[in-house]
Parts: sequence; C-alpha cells; structure tokens
Amino acid sequence: MPQDRPIEEKAAPDNGEEKATSASVPVAADLTTKPAASRTDKLNRFVAEAKTEMEDIASRNSSYTLPQVKELISNYAKKASATIRIVLQSRAFDCDTENIIRFTVGSNYERESLVNETALLEYLRHHLKNLKITLGFIIDPGLMESADDYKPVSREEKLRILNEKNPLVNKLIEKLNLKIEE
Repeated sequence: MPQDRPIEEKAAPDNGEEKATSASVPVAADLTTKPAASRTDKLNRFVAEAKTEMEDIASRNSSYTLPQVKELISNYAKKASATIRIVLQSRAFDCDTENIIRFTVGSNYERESLVNETALLEYLRHHLKNLKITLGFIIDPGLMESADDYKPVSREEKLRILNEKNPLVNKLIEKLNLKIEE
C-alpha cells in the first residue's frame, strides 16, 4: 500500500509567477493560455471580413423599374397600418437613376409617417435587391383636403355658421335673451 506523502510547497518567486508543487497541481495562470491579443486579432479579422462582404453586397445592387416599385408598394400597402396604407395608395411617387424613390406628400405628417415606417424601406431594398435605395419627399400642400372641411374653433365662428344655415338662430337668441361670452 502506497504511503501518502505531504505536498511540498515552495515559496513563490518575487517575479509574481507561481510554481507547481511536487504533486503537479495546475496553477490558475496556466488555465488561460490564450492571451487577450489573440481575441482582438480574431475580432479584427471578423470586422475585416464583414466589411469585405458588405462591400461585395453593395457592389451587386440591382437596377429596378417604376412598375416593379409600384407593384411592391401596392403589396406592402395591403399589409400596412391604415395611415401608411392611405398615404401609399393616394400619393404619387417616382424613381430616378440615383436610387431614390421620391414620394409627393401633402404634409410633414405624411412624410414623417413614411420615414418612420422603416420596414417599407427594408422591404423595397430586399425585394429590389438594392441596398442603396433611399426615400425622398416633395411636400405639396395642395394635396391636402380643401378648406371646406374647416371646423370652426371659436364661439363666434360657430354662431356665424349656424346663422348661415338657419337665419332664425339670431331671433331665437334674442327671444331667449342669451348672450355670447367671449
């Protein structure tokens, strides 16, 4: 039967390294054999490969036609929210050679709605196989609904509209001795 021997311990040298005892116990410093620089090198290689791949994809941008864009926007509008659907179906757009799909909208609200609909741009880029596509906007206030839809705000405006519809409103106000406060 073998005898149990005590593990011999040696004092650590001044340079900060630990030495194994006579029983060959692994030291924590030996477990991490890969230096941090190799991780950095791997990361740098990965970044370089990703940049190369992105440049390759960007250089393969396909051309597209207005009918293709119209069909894709029509398909997207079917699945979009009500606001986006109305804007996409009621506003004109065209595309040019600079990879810009330009919408003519009636207000900043419509423009912002389309800008915030990032899925639309990604949908177009993916299906047209062109990552350089951007959206452009022309704001034409003439596209907004006419002023006939104007809603009165003040009491005086409301009273004027009521009088236009029925002139007897003034007589009723006088008979009831009503006063309009400002």
